[in-house]
Amino acid sequence: MRIGAESNQPKTLSVSPSVMQRNLINKAEPVYPPKAKKAQGQGTIKIKAVMGKDGALSK
Repeated sequence: MRIGAESNQPKTLSVSPSVMQRNLINKAEPVYPPKAKKAQGQGTIKIKAVMGKDGALSK
């Protein structure tokens, strides 16, 4: 499937960590429940977001 102006699918954009760090406005630190903190679990989290042309996240 070709993604372009005629498609309703959002475009995917990869941004390097250094670019993300320079553009950081607010950093939200997660609050872990005591049980999760004690377990010291690790893993990968993927976040999917849709950003408008104005740079604001949309639902």
